[in-house]
Amino acid sequence: MSRIRPRLFSAKLLCLLLLLPSCSSHPPKEQRFRLTLPLFPTTLNPQLATDITTSSLLYPLYSSLFTFDGEGKIVPDIVEEYSWPTPRRLRLRIKEGLTFRNGLPLNGETVLANLRYFSDQKGNFPYASEFGFLESLSAKGQEVTLHLKHPHAPLLSLLTFKILLPSELGKERGRVVGTRGSVLFAHEGRSSLLLEVQGKTVAVSVEKDPLAAYLRLKRGESDAVFGHRFEEGLPLEEAGIESVGYSLSSLYYLAFNLRSPPLNSLPLREYLAASLSPGPFFALLKGHGFYSPFSLLQKDYRLPLPPSSRRPLSSRVPTLELLLNSESPLRSRYALLIQDLLSKRGIRVRILPIEYPAYLDRLKRGAFQLALGAFVFDADPHQGDLWGSEGGMNYSGLSLPEVDRLIERGREETDPSRRREIYLRLSSLVMAAKPLVFLPTPQQVLYRRKGLSTPVPELVASNSSALMSLGEWGLPPLPTSDR
Repeated sequence: MSRIRPRLFSAKLLCLLLLLPSCSSHPPKEQRFRLTLPLFPTTLNPQLATDITTSSLLYPLYSSLFTFDGEGKIVPDIVEEYSWPTPRRLRLRIKEGLTFRNGLPLNGETVLANLRYFSDQKGNFPYASEFGFLESLSAKGQEVTLHLKHPHAPLLSLLTFKILLPSELGKERGRVVGTRGSVLFAHEGRSSLLLEVQGKTVAVSVEKDPLAAYLRLKRGESDAVFGHRFEEGLPLEEAGIESVGYSLSSLYYLAFNLRSPPLNSLPLREYLAASLSPGPFFALLKGHGFYSPFSLLQKDYRLPLPPSSRRPLSSRVPTLELLLNSESPLRSRYALLIQDLLSKRGIRVRILPIEYPAYLDRLKRGAFQLALGAFVFDADPHQGDLWGSEGGMNYSGLSLPEVDRLIERGREETDPSRRREIYLRLSSLVMAAKPLVFLPTPQQVLYRRKGLSTPVPELVASNSSALMSLGEWGLPPLPTSDR
């Protein structure tokens, strides 16, 4: 995280940050609360977010063409109606009268600009490779038409990305105007945020230390803590704290860099995978986690993990470097456990914790040997961004012509049963190639002070984080000292 530098604030900004009662412009006290996170969002642009904390925190501030309902079905958001004149043409009608928080209109031209940005292969949109199916785009009034090169089964799920003002597309620094809420203030020291979400004010602060975050909650200095796991034995009920546990649609993994020795060796990758049995990780999680060796989210697309080789290695393995982001205490403990398990097999591991922006940069450049990370799955089983040779999140560098061919077939096939067979074959090939090994995934925990209502979505694709329902949180009365 960036070092906090002394800075002078205007009275207006200081008012916003501290939520002073003397400032008449903020909502009533009953409509504000304080949220503590372990790290600052990696970006304030929802289209550039690739981590769950940033994505879920910004989620309720912006609109999209389509979204997920409580049952995981894709439903229109700002789309009034849509139709398929042909299998290769999608027509959207955007709702009338929509605006951004600064009063500028959200109309057909706005959507057209966003779709062009999504499909720009030379831009900075992380998932641009997934929009190569677009042949052309057009807009007339509130009507937008997408012309496809071929039928594309995952299309509607790809249209759940947030819509921004054309002037802010690709913006990498600073605040981005929302539709359902706003980032009112962002501290340049990356220590605090002030959000307005559907009439509620949320003061977000950063605390890396789980014990310090617990003490904030206990002393009434915070209303909720997300992203931390408190140590076993800390008194919760006596401190007026409740915990809500739920599972994310993500999987923890240890990625192998297949681009160069020694991890371009399949026998070595199989050996490493066999050395990392789930048991020790579940012990670390005290049983509060889940494990799936491979998943395309739907149960129908899951296969058992094939046997891994435990044959003795034919040559000595040099010390391997394990990359992880330093902001996650749990991943640090995972790294130490991996180091210990592999040392028992005669393999030395050097742990390299770095801040998330640098960590993500190295993943994208393939500048690592081993890396701890997590996938967040969407409702559609398509995963070209993860396993395709040109996939934006294919950090391991997997490149198999047959996998690429199946990815394309899965995109174009619209029959559910035939599509299922394609993905079963795809998953078998990926598992056999061992670009990574899946690890037990911790249950996500939200800690809150008693009385705070925080609806937690069901396991619905990437729409399963408690932060995504910030606008629906119910606030308890403030402590007497705050009145």
